Amino acid sequence: MRYTARYNPKNWKRQFSLLKMFLTSRFGVEAVMGALVQAREINFSMKGVNKLEKHVLKSLLAGGKSADDVFKLLKLGELESIEFFDEQVEILENFIKLFNKKKSQRVGLFTVMKSGFGNEAKLAWAIGRATGYEYRSKKALVLETILLEEWRTMNLMPEGVMRRLAMTENVQDMTGPKLQVFVKYLAMFMGKDAAHEVSVLEMFTALFEAVVSAVKKARTVDLPNAYVNELEPQLLETWLAAGKSVDDVFKVLKVGESDSINFFDQQVRLLEKYIKIYNKKKVLRVDLLTVMTSGFGSEDKLVSMLAQETCYLRNGNLRICRQIMSRAGHERPKR
Repeated sequence: MRYTARYNPKNWKRQFSLLKMFLTSRFGVEAVMGALVQAREINFSMKGVNKLEKHVLKSLLAGGKSADDVFKLLKLGELESIEFFDEQVEILENFIKLFNKKKSQRVGLFTVMKSGFGNEAKLAWAIGRATGYEYRSKKALVLETILLEEWRTMNLMPEGVMRRLAMTENVQDMTGPKLQVFVKYLAMFMGKDAAHEVSVLEMFTALFEAVVSAVKKARTVDLPNAYVNELEPQLLETWLAAGKSVDDVFKVLKVGESDSINFFDQQVRLLEKYIKIYNKKKVLRVDLLTVMTSGFGSEDKLVSMLAQETCYLRNGNLRICRQIMSRAGHERPKR
Protein backbone atom coordinates (compact mmCIF):
# COMPACT_ATOMS: atom_id res chain seq x y z
CA MET A 1 0.00 0.00 0.00
CA ARG A 2 2.79 2.42 0.94
CA TYR A 3 4.69 1.55 -2.24
CA THR A 4 1.71 2.29 -4.48
CA ALA A 5 1.09 5.54 -2.61
CA ARG A 6 4.66 6.66 -3.27
CA TYR A 7 4.32 5.55 -6.90
CA ASN A 8 1.48 7.98 -7.50
CA PRO A 9 0.19 9.69 -4.33
CA LYS A 10 -2.34 11.84 -6.21
CA ASN A 11 -4.06 9.02 -8.08
CA TRP A 12 -5.85 6.71 -5.64
CA LYS A 13 -7.66 4.81 -8.37
CA ARG A 14 -4.35 4.01 -9.99
CA GLN A 15 -2.89 2.98 -6.62
CA PHE A 16 -5.62 0.47 -5.91
CA SER A 17 -5.64 -0.84 -9.46
CA LEU A 18 -1.93 -1.62 -9.07
CA LEU A 19 -2.46 -3.16 -5.64
CA LYS A 20 -5.38 -5.28 -6.83
CA MET A 21 -3.38 -6.42 -9.86
CA PHE A 22 -0.39 -7.36 -7.68
CA LEU A 23 -2.43 -9.23 -5.06
CA THR A 24 -4.60 -11.19 -7.47
CA SER A 25 -1.67 -12.17 -9.70
CA ARG A 26 0.52 -13.08 -6.73
CA PHE A 27 -1.98 -14.89 -4.50
CA GLY A 28 -5.06 -15.56 -6.64
CA VAL A 29 -8.59 -14.16 -6.46
CA GLU A 30 -9.79 -16.64 -3.82
CA ALA A 31 -6.98 -15.69 -1.45
CA VAL A 32 -7.65 -11.98 -1.94
CA MET A 33 -11.37 -12.49 -1.27
CA GLY A 34 -10.54 -14.44 1.87
CA ALA A 35 -8.24 -11.66 3.04
CA LEU A 36 -10.96 -9.07 2.44
CA VAL A 37 -13.39 -11.14 4.51
CA GLN A 38 -10.98 -11.40 7.43
CA ALA A 39 -10.03 -7.72 7.19
CA ARG A 40 -13.72 -6.83 7.52
CA GLU A 41 -14.06 -9.12 10.52
CA ILE A 42 -11.26 -7.38 12.46
CA ASN A 43 -12.14 -3.87 11.16
CA PHE A 44 -8.64 -3.46 9.78
CA SER A 45 -8.16 -0.05 8.10
CA MET A 46 -11.73 -0.15 6.77
CA LYS A 47 -11.31 2.86 4.49
CA GLY A 48 -8.47 1.19 2.62
CA VAL A 49 -10.13 -2.24 2.70
CA ASN A 50 -13.38 -0.85 1.26
CA LYS A 51 -11.52 0.81 -1.59
CA LEU A 52 -9.56 -2.34 -2.38
CA GLU A 53 -12.74 -4.42 -2.17
CA LYS A 54 -14.52 -2.10 -4.59
CA HIS A 55 -11.69 -2.43 -7.12
CA VAL A 56 -11.61 -6.22 -6.77
CA LEU A 57 -15.39 -6.51 -7.22
CA LYS A 58 -15.37 -4.18 -10.24
CA SER A 59 -12.59 -6.27 -11.73
CA LEU A 60 -14.62 -9.45 -11.21
CA LEU A 61 -17.66 -7.85 -12.84
CA ALA A 62 -15.59 -6.62 -15.79
CA GLY A 63 -14.21 -10.13 -16.14
CA GLY A 64 -17.71 -11.53 -16.60
CA LYS A 65 -18.12 -13.02 -13.13
CA SER A 66 -21.67 -13.58 -11.89
CA ALA A 67 -23.04 -13.40 -8.35
CA ASP A 68 -22.90 -17.21 -8.25
CA ASP A 69 -19.20 -17.06 -9.11
CA VAL A 70 -18.54 -14.60 -6.28
CA PHE A 71 -20.54 -16.84 -3.91
CA LYS A 72 -18.10 -19.66 -4.69
CA LEU A 73 -15.03 -17.44 -4.39
CA LEU A 74 -16.15 -16.36 -0.92
CA LYS A 75 -16.59 -20.01 0.14
CA LEU A 76 -19.89 -19.05 1.70
CA GLY A 77 -21.31 -21.46 4.25
CA GLU A 78 -18.29 -23.74 4.38
CA LEU A 79 -17.63 -25.01 7.90
CA GLU A 80 -14.13 -23.57 8.19
CA SER A 81 -15.37 -20.07 7.31
CA ILE A 82 -18.79 -20.03 9.01
CA GLU A 83 -17.59 -17.51 11.63
CA PHE A 84 -17.15 -14.97 8.80
CA PHE A 85 -20.71 -15.44 7.49
CA ASP A 86 -21.71 -11.79 7.98
CA GLU A 87 -18.57 -10.47 6.30
CA GLN A 88 -18.96 -12.87 3.36
CA VAL A 89 -22.59 -11.87 2.82
CA GLU A 90 -21.72 -8.16 3.01
CA ILE A 91 -19.15 -8.56 0.24
CA LEU A 92 -21.61 -10.59 -1.85
CA GLU A 93 -24.26 -7.89 -1.34
CA ASN A 94 -21.81 -5.24 -2.53
CA PHE A 95 -21.10 -7.25 -5.67
CA ILE A 96 -24.83 -7.71 -6.31
CA LYS A 97 -25.31 -3.93 -6.09
CA LEU A 98 -22.59 -3.39 -8.70
CA PHE A 99 -24.02 -6.20 -10.85
CA ASN A 100 -27.56 -4.78 -10.78
CA LYS A 101 -26.32 -1.33 -11.81
CA LYS A 102 -24.60 -2.72 -14.89
CA LYS A 103 -26.95 -5.51 -15.96
CA SER A 104 -30.53 -5.43 -17.15
CA GLN A 105 -31.33 -8.70 -15.40
CA ARG A 106 -31.40 -7.95 -11.68
CA VAL A 107 -30.65 -10.53 -8.98
CA GLY A 108 -31.46 -10.64 -5.26
CA LEU A 109 -29.37 -11.85 -2.34
CA PHE A 110 -31.77 -14.60 -1.25
CA THR A 111 -32.02 -15.98 -4.79
CA VAL A 112 -28.23 -16.03 -5.09
CA MET A 113 -27.89 -17.74 -1.70
CA LYS A 114 -30.37 -20.47 -2.62
CA SER A 115 -28.69 -20.98 -5.98
CA GLY A 116 -25.23 -21.01 -4.42
CA PHE A 117 -26.08 -23.62 -1.82
CA GLY A 118 -27.96 -25.70 -4.35
CA ASN A 119 -30.96 -26.52 -2.14
CA GLU A 120 -32.83 -25.31 0.93
CA ALA A 121 -31.39 -28.05 3.11
CA LYS A 122 -27.83 -26.76 2.68
CA LEU A 123 -28.95 -23.15 3.07
CA ALA A 124 -30.82 -23.99 6.29
CA TRP A 125 -27.77 -25.85 7.60
CA ALA A 126 -25.59 -22.76 7.07
CA ILE A 127 -28.22 -20.48 8.62
CA GLY A 128 -28.60 -22.76 11.63
CA ARG A 129 -24.84 -23.05 12.06
CA ALA A 130 -24.29 -19.29 11.73
CA THR A 131 -27.05 -18.42 14.23
CA GLY A 132 -26.57 -21.32 16.63
CA TYR A 133 -24.70 -22.00 19.82
CA GLU A 134 -21.41 -20.30 18.83
CA TYR A 135 -22.31 -17.50 16.41
CA ARG A 136 -25.12 -14.97 16.17
CA SER A 137 -24.95 -13.85 12.56
CA LYS A 138 -27.28 -10.93 11.82
CA LYS A 139 -27.23 -11.65 8.09
CA ALA A 140 -28.14 -15.29 8.71
CA LEU A 141 -31.10 -14.25 10.87
CA VAL A 142 -32.38 -12.04 8.05
CA LEU A 143 -32.05 -14.91 5.56
CA GLU A 144 -33.77 -17.25 8.01
CA THR A 145 -36.74 -14.88 8.28
CA ILE A 146 -37.05 -14.72 4.49
CA LEU A 147 -36.88 -18.52 4.23
CA LEU A 148 -39.54 -19.04 6.91
CA GLU A 149 -41.84 -16.47 5.31
CA GLU A 150 -41.42 -18.13 1.92
CA TRP A 151 -42.50 -21.48 3.36
CA ARG A 152 -45.45 -19.88 5.12
CA THR A 153 -46.53 -18.10 1.92
CA MET A 154 -46.42 -21.48 0.17
CA ASN A 155 -48.61 -22.95 2.97
CA LEU A 156 -46.16 -25.80 3.44
CA MET A 157 -47.02 -28.46 6.00
CA PRO A 158 -44.23 -29.22 8.51
CA GLU A 159 -43.86 -32.67 6.95
CA GLY A 160 -43.14 -30.98 3.63
CA VAL A 161 -40.54 -28.71 5.20
CA MET A 162 -38.85 -31.71 6.79
CA ARG A 163 -38.58 -33.34 3.38
CA ARG A 164 -37.23 -30.14 1.81
CA LEU A 165 -34.62 -29.98 4.56
CA ALA A 166 -33.79 -33.69 4.16
CA MET A 167 -34.39 -34.15 7.89
CA THR A 168 -35.86 -37.63 7.56
CA GLU A 169 -32.79 -39.21 5.99
CA ASN A 170 -30.61 -39.72 9.07
CA VAL A 171 -30.44 -38.93 12.77
CA GLN A 172 -27.55 -36.49 12.36
CA ASP A 173 -29.78 -34.27 10.21
CA MET A 174 -32.55 -34.48 12.78
CA THR A 175 -30.30 -33.11 15.51
CA GLY A 176 -28.11 -30.79 13.43
CA PRO A 177 -28.24 -27.04 12.68
CA LYS A 178 -31.29 -27.44 10.41
CA LEU A 179 -33.33 -28.45 13.44
CA GLN A 180 -33.55 -24.96 14.91
CA VAL A 181 -34.77 -23.56 11.56
CA PHE A 182 -37.43 -26.27 11.40
CA VAL A 183 -38.50 -25.71 15.02
CA LYS A 184 -39.06 -22.01 14.28
CA TYR A 185 -41.25 -22.88 11.31
CA LEU A 186 -43.11 -25.42 13.43
CA ALA A 187 -43.86 -22.69 15.99
CA MET A 188 -45.13 -20.40 13.19
CA PHE A 189 -47.28 -23.19 11.80
CA MET A 190 -48.77 -24.13 15.17
CA GLY A 191 -49.72 -20.51 15.79
CA LYS A 192 -51.30 -20.19 12.37
CA ASP A 193 -53.28 -23.42 12.27
CA ALA A 194 -53.72 -25.21 15.59
CA ALA A 195 -56.06 -27.73 13.95
CA HIS A 196 -53.05 -29.42 12.37
CA GLU A 197 -51.21 -29.75 15.68
CA VAL A 198 -52.16 -33.40 16.17
CA SER A 199 -50.85 -34.47 12.75
CA VAL A 200 -47.57 -32.70 13.43
CA LEU A 201 -47.22 -34.43 16.77
CA GLU A 202 -47.96 -37.75 15.11
CA MET A 203 -45.17 -37.01 12.65
CA PHE A 204 -42.73 -36.48 15.50
CA THR A 205 -43.96 -39.62 17.22
CA ALA A 206 -43.32 -41.68 14.09
CA LEU A 207 -39.69 -40.55 14.14
CA PHE A 208 -39.08 -40.63 17.88
CA GLU A 209 -37.12 -43.89 18.13
CA ALA A 210 -34.32 -42.59 15.95
CA VAL A 211 -34.53 -39.20 17.60
CA VAL A 212 -34.35 -40.65 21.11
CA SER A 213 -31.17 -42.44 20.15
CA ALA A 214 -29.68 -39.18 18.93
CA VAL A 215 -30.75 -37.23 22.00
CA LYS A 216 -29.24 -39.82 24.32
CA LYS A 217 -25.97 -39.89 22.44
CA ALA A 218 -25.81 -36.12 22.12
CA ARG A 219 -24.71 -35.87 25.73
CA THR A 220 -21.88 -38.29 25.04
CA VAL A 221 -20.76 -37.57 21.48
CA ASP A 222 -19.85 -34.19 20.03
CA LEU A 223 -23.26 -32.78 19.10
CA PRO A 224 -23.90 -29.17 20.16
CA ASN A 225 -26.23 -29.12 23.17
CA ALA A 226 -28.10 -26.13 21.73
CA TYR A 227 -29.63 -28.35 19.04
CA VAL A 228 -30.53 -31.07 21.52
CA ASN A 229 -32.13 -28.51 23.83
CA GLU A 230 -34.33 -27.43 20.90
CA LEU A 231 -35.44 -31.00 20.32
CA GLU A 232 -36.05 -32.37 23.82
CA PRO A 233 -39.11 -30.25 24.76
CA GLN A 234 -40.74 -31.02 21.40
CA LEU A 235 -40.08 -34.71 21.88
CA LEU A 236 -41.41 -34.90 25.44
CA GLU A 237 -44.53 -32.86 24.63
CA THR A 238 -45.12 -35.11 21.64
CA TRP A 239 -45.14 -38.22 23.81
CA LEU A 240 -47.49 -36.58 26.30
CA ALA A 241 -49.92 -35.46 23.58
CA ALA A 242 -49.79 -38.96 22.09
CA GLY A 243 -50.88 -40.44 25.42
CA LYS A 244 -47.60 -42.09 26.34
CA SER A 245 -47.47 -43.24 29.95
CA VAL A 246 -44.29 -43.06 32.02
CA ASP A 247 -43.95 -46.82 31.58
CA ASP A 248 -44.20 -46.41 27.80
CA VAL A 249 -41.41 -43.83 27.85
CA PHE A 250 -39.29 -46.10 30.06
CA LYS A 251 -39.53 -48.76 27.32
CA VAL A 252 -38.88 -46.31 24.50
CA LEU A 253 -35.73 -45.09 26.23
CA LYS A 254 -34.55 -48.69 26.78
CA VAL A 255 -33.42 -47.76 30.27
CA GLY A 256 -30.75 -50.12 31.57
CA GLU A 257 -30.70 -52.40 28.53
CA SER A 258 -27.27 -53.82 27.80
CA ASP A 259 -26.95 -52.23 24.37
CA SER A 260 -27.54 -48.76 25.81
CA ILE A 261 -26.03 -48.99 29.30
CA ASN A 262 -23.44 -46.35 28.36
CA PHE A 263 -26.27 -43.83 28.11
CA PHE A 264 -27.86 -44.65 31.48
CA ASP A 265 -27.46 -41.08 32.78
CA GLN A 266 -29.06 -39.63 29.66
CA GLN A 267 -31.90 -42.14 29.76
CA VAL A 268 -32.73 -41.38 33.39
CA ARG A 269 -32.43 -37.62 32.83
CA LEU A 270 -34.97 -37.74 29.98
CA LEU A 271 -37.26 -40.01 31.98
CA GLU A 272 -37.15 -37.57 34.91
CA LYS A 273 -38.05 -34.67 32.62
CA TYR A 274 -40.98 -36.61 31.20
CA ILE A 275 -42.23 -37.50 34.69
CA LYS A 276 -42.22 -33.79 35.61
CA ILE A 277 -44.38 -32.71 32.68
CA TYR A 278 -46.54 -35.85 33.09
CA ASN A 279 -47.27 -34.99 36.75
CA LYS A 280 -48.29 -31.45 35.79
CA LYS A 281 -51.00 -32.80 33.47
CA LYS A 282 -52.20 -35.85 35.40
CA VAL A 283 -54.11 -36.23 38.68
CA LEU A 284 -52.28 -39.43 39.63
CA ARG A 285 -48.67 -38.45 40.26
CA VAL A 286 -45.73 -40.81 39.86
CA ASP A 287 -42.12 -40.71 41.01
CA LEU A 288 -38.90 -41.82 39.36
CA LEU A 289 -38.07 -44.67 41.75
CA THR A 290 -41.51 -46.24 41.36
CA VAL A 291 -41.29 -46.00 37.57
CA MET A 292 -37.81 -47.55 37.56
CA THR A 293 -38.92 -50.41 39.81
CA SER A 294 -42.00 -51.04 37.65
CA GLY A 295 -39.92 -50.89 34.48
CA PHE A 296 -37.50 -53.56 35.66
CA GLY A 297 -40.29 -55.76 37.00
CA SER A 298 -39.17 -55.81 40.62
CA GLU A 299 -36.91 -54.03 43.04
CA ASP A 300 -34.54 -57.00 43.11
CA LYS A 301 -34.05 -56.88 39.34
CA LEU A 302 -33.51 -53.15 39.46
CA VAL A 303 -30.94 -53.47 42.24
CA SER A 304 -29.23 -56.28 40.33
CA MET A 305 -28.86 -54.06 37.27
CA LEU A 306 -27.62 -51.15 39.32
CA ALA A 307 -25.07 -53.36 41.02
CA GLN A 308 -23.42 -54.13 37.71
CA GLU A 309 -19.98 -52.64 37.44
CA THR A 310 -20.83 -51.14 34.04
CA CYS A 311 -23.66 -49.07 35.50
CA TYR A 312 -21.37 -47.46 38.05
CA LEU A 313 -18.13 -47.10 36.21
CA ARG A 314 -19.50 -45.84 32.88
CA ASN A 315 -21.87 -43.22 34.22
CA GLY A 316 -20.98 -40.03 36.02
CA ASN A 317 -24.27 -39.50 37.87
CA LEU A 318 -24.78 -42.20 40.51
CA ARG A 319 -27.56 -40.38 42.36
CA ILE A 320 -30.37 -42.64 41.16
CA CYS A 321 -28.30 -45.78 41.71
CA ARG A 322 -27.48 -44.77 45.27
CA GLN A 323 -31.04 -43.72 46.09
CA ILE A 324 -32.50 -47.02 44.95
CA MET A 325 -29.81 -49.14 46.57
CA SER A 326 -30.29 -47.25 49.84
CA ARG A 327 -34.05 -47.67 49.76
CA ALA A 328 -33.65 -51.37 49.12
CA GLY A 329 -31.34 -51.69 52.10
CA HIS A 330 -28.25 -52.49 50.03
CA GLU A 331 -24.82 -51.04 50.55
CA ARG A 332 -24.20 -48.08 48.26
CA PRO A 333 -21.20 -48.73 46.04
CA LYS A 334 -18.33 -46.30 45.81
CA ARG A 335 -16.39 -45.20 42.79
